[in-house]
Amino acid sequence: MREGSFRHEQFRMSQMRRSGAAGARYCRYCGNYLGEGRTQPYPSGMQDGPEHPFMRGTVTAVTLLFILLCTASLIVYTVHVGDVLGIADRYSYSIYVPLGLVNAFSIPLRGNAFRAYILIAYVLFALFLAYAVISYQRTAGKYGTSSDRTEHSGLSAAASCLSVSLFLSIVYLLLMSSAGADADSSWMDDFRVWDLNALLFMAGLNEELAFRLVWIGIPMALLGFLWKKDRRSLQYLMGGFGMSKAALVFIIISSIIFGLAHYDGWGWVKIIDAAAGGIIFGYLYTEYGLYASVLAHFLNDTVTVFAGGVLGELALMAAGAVILVYWLVKPNKELLDLKGMPDMTESLPPMKDQWGRH
Repeated sequence: MREGSFRHEQFRMSQMRRSGAAGARYCRYCGNYLGEGRTQPYPSGMQDGPEHPFMRGTVTAVTLLFILLCTASLIVYTVHVGDVLGIADRYSYSIYVPLGLVNAFSIPLRGNAFRAYILIAYVLFALFLAYAVISYQRTAGKYGTSSDRTEHSGLSAAASCLSVSLFLSIVYLLLMSSAGADADSSWMDDFRVWDLNALLFMAGLNEELAFRLVWIGIPMALLGFLWKKDRRSLQYLMGGFGMSKAALVFIIISSIIFGLAHYDGWGWVKIIDAAAGGIIFGYLYTEYGLYASVLAHFLNDTVTVFAGGVLGELALMAAGAVILVYWLVKPNKELLDLKGMPDMTESLPPMKDQWGRH
């Protein structure tokens, strides 16, 4: 066996042992089934989640705030469903495949087709949130207050990543503004309030499908079918298949395209900001699943749609600053270990377990 192959096999076996000790049912790197996981906390020194009680409390609090804000947004949109659907009387909407500054193609939706898409988006948001909350409750019941509780929850990951993203975004935009460069949001002035809210409501789903599913999920599915000969390769479209070198490449490509796609409406200042957000959404899609990235994106766009939403956004930013400091002080070394990262996910779990493989 070549030295490189031997090192990779050693790394793979160590990751399987670590994933098993962490309670994961499937290896986070190779995807192999490990059993039903631990029912006890980590052995000493094996924690992947926040070890400090303050950090565990911060992540738990931001997760609960995330649930509250998502629920409040959905309630507001339910109350104003007539106003939201009214946009279909005045505008059309396009489902598109982006290539950065231009689209490869787009499918316009008008009238009842547009209204149906809005309702489908609403139902999916509600289902994704329900799934996330139920999964979080099961994780909480299994791990209690141990440090690995947050590591196994896509909801906690979405809440934490969104908080950090919001904090980094406001810092970046303030720095750009102090230098005399502001993002151009004048396009919003052309819309009625609830027409704009309707567009923001749909952006979370539409952009996750266009940028994460199309530019990460589909290429990974093709690689899985052509390279691994995996008959279940369509499962890559769901996300949650785990990080690999191939996935990392597609995350970067999709994020660049995502950033460039914001130039037309917001100007060049928004490109870097959106690309950074694209990396975070791409990570959530890859590691936890489409539901996690859609929920984070949905709340990112709609958190200020109701009274008190601004305070909620500020609270998320404050928590994001704390979480970011913790990430910098105690980085996830496994995630940053590019040499040990597999080229491609070696195997996929059954479809019913893919979003819960942690």
